[in-house]
Amino acid sequence: MVLALSATIERPTASAAPAPPGTWIVTLQDGVPVDSVAGAVRAPIRQRFTAAVTAFSAALTPDQLSRLDADPRVRSVTENAVVAQLPRTVRRASPVAPSTQFVPEGVRRVGGTLSPTARIDGVEQRIDADIAVIDTGVDMHPDLRVVAQQDCTGEGITADTAGHGTEVAGVAAARDNRIGTVGVAPGAGLWGVRIFDAFGNVTLESLLCSLDYVRKNADRIDAVTLAFENEGARASGTVCGITTRTGRERGGTKYQVVDPVDLAICRGTAAGLTFVASAGNDSADAASFVPAAYPEVITVSATSDTDGLPGGRGAPPFCFPTEDDDTFASFSNFGRVVDLAAPGVCAYTTYPGGLYTTDVGTSFSAPLVAGAAALIRARDPRASFVTVYTRLQQLKERGPILNDPDGIPEGLLNAAKL
Repeated sequence: MVLALSATIERPTASAAPAPPGTWIVTLQDGVPVDSVAGAVRAPIRQRFTAAVTAFSAALTPDQLSRLDADPRVRSVTENAVVAQLPRTVRRASPVAPSTQFVPEGVRRVGGTLSPTARIDGVEQRIDADIAVIDTGVDMHPDLRVVAQQDCTGEGITADTAGHGTEVAGVAAARDNRIGTVGVAPGAGLWGVRIFDAFGNVTLESLLCSLDYVRKNADRIDAVTLAFENEGARASGTVCGITTRTGRERGGTKYQVVDPVDLAICRGTAAGLTFVASAGNDSADAASFVPAAYPEVITVSATSDTDGLPGGRGAPPFCFPTEDDDTFASFSNFGRVVDLAAPGVCAYTTYPGGLYTTDVGTSFSAPLVAGAAALIRARDPRASFVTVYTRLQQLKERGPILNDPDGIPEGLLNAAKL
């Protein structure tokens, strides 16, 4: 393992460049043909979405916007803004791959080495489940089984040029092959979906593209990690992103507006996907950030673990010495929307170029839970989101966790019986 040289969580510099100017997301009523609505105003379609939501993106003039807003087939017209930037990190990559396998403390702490399904013993027996990593992409790596790569940025690049997605993938599913590291669901198939562009930004368009992609492949994907955050709470009175707007009518009938991201996640959950979101790294209430605030995702906060054991007897973490063993991470978001906690300090994981790294953040707590969800689906491929969530709640190590600022006992992930 390689010691990190910094103990300060920093956000990598991302460009403030906006989404393509004048582009909008037009969300339609279910069953409405995209081409008929776009064609009615002669809107040039950039991307179309047909699985998680019925929508399209396009550059629109003020006149086109006005006409679409008056069209009863249109649920909402939303600006294609930047909705997220690269998560914070203290990453330090190793210059060489180790010749032996190290089981990270986080995997041991959540009972990964005791799981009868994971069977972590240095002999590769791949988990029959798939995890989608919606992030910076997932690099081809000797310790990862990447089965698909998709670019949703429009840049035509599927490889992970930033490293974050490859790190997340390793925590969830690094192979049990006697080299490098091992994940909670060793050898699970990985679907790398790139939504961060070259500037480190995520637009609404690219995010919807990713959610549409995993919905289209819901028959093959079991769990999805969402390791990013955007300020904003779920609107009061909405159900899966849909609400009835008051004070404005079309022909005397109130019409619905929509949060297309919330709607897309709901549709994916209904199709059998389990979405797992990081709580965020702002030392704040996670209810103020999405997707963490969406009830259709499993939201995960971070703890510190340095010895892979309960009891709080480990030394301070080597890469983040201000933390203590078996305590709530000082940077982690918290609150009632958090469902589970998992280790997220000094996570040892995969990195592009066949390398390895340590990193810090709730980004590395969430994939531990996604890996656990994949273990459940490996044993029961028909398990619904509710079944997966209930099973994780039944088995979790009960809280409260020392230093948790809200005192709400979300409990620590326990995969020992999965």
